[in-house]
Amino acid sequence: MIDYFNIKNKSVINDLKILINSKKYEMIVKSIKYFFDNFSDKKKKLILPRNINLSEMNLKTLRNTLSDLKKAEIYDHETNSPYYRVFISVYEKKEALDFLM
Repeated sequence: MIDYFNIKNKSVINDLKILINSKKYEMIVKSIKYFFDNFSDKKKKLILPRNINLSEMNLKTLRNTLSDLKKAEIYDHETNSPYYRVFISVYEKKEALDFLM
């Protein structure tokens, strides 16, 4: 899309990437929340914003939410940590894990 429309502005490119990947970011954040809610010390809860439906947010709110998650050291959308795959794998098996628990 960037090449097709000949987009050169870096901020527009970053905004497009954020919008296009918002569903992926949402899945990762929900996975992290599920993992820490179910497999960590119950005294310590992971505090996330109320609305973690990132794919339904407008661009400004989405950008602010991702920035807040990065500042809280919960999720950094700019890095591709291998740990995110672990969280997603656990989240995808949540029905089986809930049954076993």
